[in-house]
Amino acid sequence: MRPSLLCFLAYYSAALNSFIHVVMYGYYFFSSLGVKQVVFIKRYITLMQMTQFITMMLQASYGLYTGGNGYPVLPTRILFFYMITLLALFLNFFIQDSVRTKEKKAALKTHTNGSSHGVTNGAPASPTNGSANGTGKKSKKEQ
Repeated sequence: MRPSLLCFLAYYSAALNSFIHVVMYGYYFFSSLGVKQVVFIKRYITLMQMTQFITMMLQASYGLYTGGNGYPVLPTRILFFYMITLLALFLNFFIQDSVRTKEKKAALKTHTNGSSHGVTNGAPASPTNGSANGTGKKSKKEQ
């Protein structure tokens, strides 16, 4: 195998991982500053990471299929199985996060369209600012 291809195979994983981490930490940075417009990218970061794991599995598969061609086989096997475990973990997170997001949207929709009928957790919704009289001030009975 040509040395340039070996070099590419050796650095591909590190370069791809670095790119994804730049995007991910950029998201964390802007989120920490309170920029709400970056929230949409959270889902895509996870998808990018899962794509990374798949492409690295393909890279390892190619290495195992060709017998290594000068690249050590043991690290290639380790890479392949490690990518399977990461893909499984991230896929589980992705699914759970999607379920949480859908439940949160459904709860918001139920709450905002008035179908909760003024009942929260089995108790009647309280008037303004938690006061019984709706003025924002507690009555003498509540004090």
